[in-house]
Amino acid sequence: MILADNDKGFKDYLEKRLSECFVVRSFDDGQEALEVICEEYPDLVICDIMLKGMSGEELSSKLKTSRDTSFIPVILMGAHIDVKRREKRCSSQADLFVCKPFNLEDLKVEISILINNSRFLRKTFLQKVFGEDFLTKPMERAQQDANLAFLNEVKLYIMENMDKED
Repeated sequence: MILADNDKGFKDYLEKRLSECFVVRSFDDGQEALEVICEEYPDLVICDIMLKGMSGEELSSKLKTSRDTSFIPVILMGAHIDVKRREKRCSSQADLFVCKPFNLEDLKVEISILINNSRFLRKTFLQKVFGEDFLTKPMERAQQDANLAFLNEVKLYIMENMDKED
């Protein structure tokens, strides 16, 4: 997952605690986080609404309006919720908003639920589009290709050494 928060102390604490259950990369800059997200497609993004480079709402909106990243769950964190923030939160299309301070164990549960739901939806979509055996066929095909390559090597070895007496 990607964690973005410009409060170094809080970010380091949260990264340490979340790393007990998840693989976490952290950033304090929204633009930098966006670049990595678009390259690595993490299972989830959790970010503060106040970031360097771009706000958390803007980061979420960019992810959710892009065909390439719209499937990535986004959790926004923030301490101040006023009318303006509520409107921004709606336009950000984030999957969840967590108000600081929050219970870390509850956050871990929410993260797990969002990741599992996202994986299930992706798997279901791929099976609907490409067929039920889409996820198992490539493995079978790879095994068949490996077997065929081995048999071809054995055949070549036999052909090259057939005339040898030893």
